[in-house]
Amino acid sequence: MIRCAPHDSEAFESDRKKVWEIISKMTKEADCWTYVKPAQRTQDGRAAFCMLYHHYLGANNLNNMASEAEFTLANGHYQGEKKRWLFEKLVRQQVDQHSILKGLKYHGHCGIDPGSEV
Repeated sequence: MIRCAPHDSEAFESDRKKVWEIISKMTKEADCWTYVKPAQRTQDGRAAFCMLYHHYLGANNLNNMASEAEFTLANGHYQGEKKRWLFEKLVRQQVDQHSILKGLKYHGHCGIDPGSEV
């Protein structure tokens, strides 16, 4: 694969800069700019992407996301129809948390066990 598209070619450098431009536009006004900024001097889009990836899907954040999802699942209770709390809202919340936990499985988290899923 590297022989077909060497990483020291001119095209590779221009692609890294294009990726940098896209990522910097998306994150310049956001809090995550702190994690992208170190790649600014070299305009290395690959490095910026890796920094974002490791921040949002690194081991620490995976555990935080999983803990938050499990807390939401454990504390979501239905106590009848209320003005701002309908059954559909509870179901949507539960489905969202299940999909978060299943998605984290792809990144190395154990996911949700079958007993908790029910």
